[in-house]
Amino acid sequence: MNVIKSVKVAAIISQAILMLWLLLTVTAYLFQRKIQLLYEGGSFNTEAFENVFVFAHIPQLLAFAAGMIVNYLMLNKKRSFRLAPVIIISITAALLPLLNRFCLNGQLVFTAHLGGSDKLSVFSQFCEVTEMLMYPLFAGLIIALAASAVYAYSKRNLRKQQ
Repeated sequence: MNVIKSVKVAAIISQAILMLWLLLTVTAYLFQRKIQLLYEGGSFNTEAFENVFVFAHIPQLLAFAAGMIVNYLMLNKKRSFRLAPVIIISITAALLPLLNRFCLNGQLVFTAHLGGSDKLSVFSQFCEVTEMLMYPLFAGLIIALAASAVYAYSKRNLRKQQ
């Protein structure tokens, strides 16, 4: 298998993993009540339940979009700027943990001050589930990072050989 074909296979695998993350995250949001019942058992007051939106998913969705764009750039037939994928995904992979932790800690503080202990409990339990779902996102980004590095290096080598 040549280098270009292996990069395309890695980009497709990365896109599949990123789509898996999106599917799992949307499913977690749709079944928040069931997740809370699993954590709380029978003592959870389902009438007082409120859906939670985790602000840390905003940088995660931006990282998802960046990963999809990078994979598209590597799969695209027009190869104008070969370093763009590796630059975009490197910056994304470096900033995602920082932005994710910043958003999560800020929302935890605001929820504790404004919502009280009940809302903080609901929020932290849902965050615990969705933070475990970040592993496929990171896996997809790492595969895209490796593929984009090979993509940039292989194109440079092909130019030197010609």
